[in-house]
Amino acid sequence: MNLFKLQEKIKSKKIIMVTLVVVVACTIYLLKLENAISGNNDAYSYFKMQLAFSSKSFFVIMKNWGADGVNLYLSYIWIDFIYAIAYSTLLAAAILYFKKMLYMYAPERKPDTPVVDKIAFLPFIAAIFDMTENIIHIMILKFNYANIILASSIVSLIKWIFLSISLLYFLYVFFSFRRLMREAIIKSKNP
Repeated sequence: MNLFKLQEKIKSKKIIMVTLVVVVACTIYLLKLENAISGNNDAYSYFKMQLAFSSKSFFVIMKNWGADGVNLYLSYIWIDFIYAIAYSTLLAAAILYFKKMLYMYAPERKPDTPVVDKIAFLPFIAAIFDMTENIIHIMILKFNYANIILASSIVSLIKWIFLSISLLYFLYVFFSFRRLMREAIIKSKNP
């Protein structure tokens, strides 16, 4: 399947709603799991572990989690794989859906020929980095590959950069659509 066909398939309200439910459910579950593991201490949070950048920082966090916390994390890491698929699909679908709506109400903005919105696919690249990060964490914690902690943090940082760009792009598209709708409402009230 090429990107153009994929782009056409995912820009629907149905996909947005289904993935939104999955993202919310995973977010709630992962936040509860993090609280159980880190004891609600931000210094030892999952986010800090992702961006530890050194063995010392990483293992200070692991020591605070304890063996039970590490085992709990490893037993539920599979949920983060589902989460990555869900949030990337949600963000890409929302970007593409609001661009479709923008073009519907402002056809002059639509390109003359159909194009693939490559930026809308950045969330999927972020998800690949997220899954890679998860695999590296499994390797570190199950097989004692401490020498790849820096790689894990770099992969995580790249993931967060792609997600940030994706989120900013979504906000740009969404607020462009909202501004267009607001202008249309004002014009209809003042003919």
